[in-house]
Amino acid sequence: MILIILITGIIAGYFGAYYRSRGDVRLVQSQVDTHFNLVLRQHEMQLEAARQADLRKRLSDAYGQLGGWLHDLERSIDEVWFGCSSKDDATRLRTRHLLDSWPWETLRLPVEMRSAEFYWSSAVRGEIRQFEGLSVSFVNKARQAISEEHVSDDRNGSDEFGSAVWGSRLELRAALDRIRDQVRLDLGLEGRG
Repeated sequence: MILIILITGIIAGYFGAYYRSRGDVRLVQSQVDTHFNLVLRQHEMQLEAARQADLRKRLSDAYGQLGGWLHDLERSIDEVWFGCSSKDDATRLRTRHLLDSWPWETLRLPVEMRSAEFYWSSAVRGEIRQFEGLSVSFVNKARQAISEEHVSDDRNGSDEFGSAVWGSRLELRAALDRIRDQVRLDLGLEGRG
C-alpha cells in the first residue's frame, strides 16, 4: 500500500511538474515575444530617427546653398544700383556687363546647386519664380537708367530712371525676404528669432 501511495505521489508530482513547466514555458515564451517586439519597435524608431536626421541635414544643406545664392543675388542687385547711380565710366561698364549676363549667369541657378533644388518646397520655388519675374522689370529699368542717352552730367541717382531702378530694387529685395521667410518656415525656424 505504501508502494502504491508512493508511486501515485511520484506520478502526480511528475504530471504536476509537467503542467507547471508548460505554464512556465508559456510565460517565458510570452516574455521573450514581448521583449523581441519591444526591441524590434525600438530599432524601427531608431532607423526612422536616423532617416529624419539625414533628411534634416539634406534640407539644411540644400537651403544653405539657396541662402548663399540669394546673398549673391542681393549683392548683384546692389551692384546694379550702384552702377546706375555712378558717374564713373568703368563702374557703369561693369554694370552693363552684369546686366547683359543677368538672365544667363546671375539669375540662373548655379549647376552645383541643381540637385539641392529637389529639396526646396513648392512655396520656395514659387517665390523664386516671382523673383525672376520681378528681376526682368529691374533689369529693363536699369538698362534704361544706364544707357547713354539718359546719362546727364548732373546725375545724382534721383532722376526718373534712377527712381524707377530704386523702386524695382526694393521690390526685388522684398521678394528675396519672402523667399527667406518661406525657407525659415520650411525649416521650422519661424518664431525662434
